[in-house]
Amino acid sequence: SKACRSAFTRPSAQAQVWRERPFDLMLGDGQWISGTVDRVIVERDASNNPVRATIIDFKTDDVPDEARIDEKLEGYAPQIALYRQAVARLTGLPPEKISASLLFTRLGVLRTAAPTS
Repeated sequence: SKACRSAFTRPSAQAQVWRERPFDLMLGDGQWISGTVDRVIVERDASNNPVRATIIDFKTDDVPDEARIDEKLEGYAPQIALYRQAVARLTGLPPEKISASLLFTRLGVLRTAAPTS
């Protein structure tokens, strides 16, 4: 699908793509979180400094139709929030410069995850 194709396209020559990037993150409350982000596109400026990042998380859930996707997006919000924290620490970017999308592979649908505060 067109949505799937865009998720796998590098936006510019300066962009760096991470695939299945593992991370360990110590939260403020002392909780240790480990995970793996499916795909991150880090866009960089001419000086190679990160300017923004996009997280793409692949979901193989059996979602019967697009009407149920909003429910799934809400359910995955805590996981995506952790991924944003991890990418912010790995890149040094502020959270507002990190977007996230979920790619529902069975439907071939890419949906933006709402930012968390």
